[in-house]
Amino acid sequence: MIERMMQVVTKFLVVMAFAAIFSATSGGCAAVPEPARVGEWKVRALEKNVGTELFLPPADAPGAGEEGRPAVVYLKNLPTERIGRESDEAIIADFLAQGFVVLTVDLEKNPKAVAPTINFDIWLMRRLIERLFVGQEIDQDHVYILPEGYRLARDIVFYTKKDETFALDVMYPSRPSRPVPVLMHISIDNASRMSNATAHWTYHDMAAECALTRGYAVAEVDNPLKVFMLFDPMPETAYRLKAAVRTIRSKAPQLGFDGDRIGVMGFSRSSGEAGILAMTGGMKELEGDGPAKEFSSRVQCAVLHAGRMDHLALVAQGHKLAKAYTDIFGDPVKNRAAWEAHSAISYVTADDPPTFLCTGDDDDFRTEQMRLMAGALKKAGVEHKLVVIPKMRHWVVNDAKVLGEIYDFLDAHLKPAGQARAAGTERCPAKPEHSSGKGT
Repeated sequence: MIERMMQVVTKFLVVMAFAAIFSATSGGCAAVPEPARVGEWKVRALEKNVGTELFLPPADAPGAGEEGRPAVVYLKNLPTERIGRESDEAIIADFLAQGFVVLTVDLEKNPKAVAPTINFDIWLMRRLIERLFVGQEIDQDHVYILPEGYRLARDIVFYTKKDETFALDVMYPSRPSRPVPVLMHISIDNASRMSNATAHWTYHDMAAECALTRGYAVAEVDNPLKVFMLFDPMPETAYRLKAAVRTIRSKAPQLGFDGDRIGVMGFSRSSGEAGILAMTGGMKELEGDGPAKEFSSRVQCAVLHAGRMDHLALVAQGHKLAKAYTDIFGDPVKNRAAWEAHSAISYVTADDPPTFLCTGDDDDFRTEQMRLMAGALKKAGVEHKLVVIPKMRHWVVNDAKVLGEIYDFLDAHLKPAGQARAAGTERCPAKPEHSSGKGT
């Protein structure tokens, strides 16, 4: 009897030992090495220093690309619920094995360490990792900001045509405690879906990425145009963006997010593209020949920052761009259908998703364009909000109060009741002009 008990105990200990080994190496990754550099960094929103650790990939990891090494800024101890249940050690070890540089930032569960209060600091973290990684280059087009428990699925192809390939990256909670909604962000850049060189540095376009800290998955999508041609050619633009939505939705079971809750966000040229996508839900003739046709391409809400919505209005306004569009579309009277086909405002109907529009009051033609779009949504009875920010030109909103409104809007339309989180602390006050409501 005693011998039998000893056999059982021995077998149990062996099983536990193997379980411990498997846990430490889940995903086939090695244990996390000692950090190459340990330090502190002052987070402005928190008004204090926080701990940082820089980890370098092992010698046998894939080499750096032409632009340098990809990198992950990994945010630990956020004040919000940890949704991804996989361990930090397993995730970080996998990134290192893939050749990433990893910077961890300990936010100490500070209640201010969440969007929108933390947005500006997250923007600065891209430069911080570059300064710490002395002697080699960081590929700024492939720097990913990830909350604890999040992983990254890269280069998911959603559309191909001849020699063009369009892909997306998804940042998502690994082994989530519950499915999370997805925010699809359309790149403003042609060369890189992460848009760092243009959107992040020039325009501070961080609104979508920072939504990760509020419990979203984020899909960074290639712009539907590889070469910017001043306009978004239809129907190809719709074909490609709808293929992106369907592809994202098809990945929901594999990646553990909520495929029934997808919002789209775009700035500048991508705003007009996001508008076309949002306003053409259910139009079968614009689905195109992309993959995952068994899935819906509808989005559940849209956030549009400062874009082109109505090309014909530029003619009425006598704007200098009117001549360029006349050269492209032809005479606006004889070829009115071509002008309308390329304008998001032409597709507005009563069944369109709730839409948040935002622009500066000094953003050239775009200010009036966004007002016209709000007017069309109002006339159709579509739930919407327009925010016009005083003294702002062509820029992504970085005012914490307005960003808070955007995140609250997304929460209201993409999260189940009870999961929405109050906006963070306002950093800089604003007195935006508002127009909102359904048919008001």
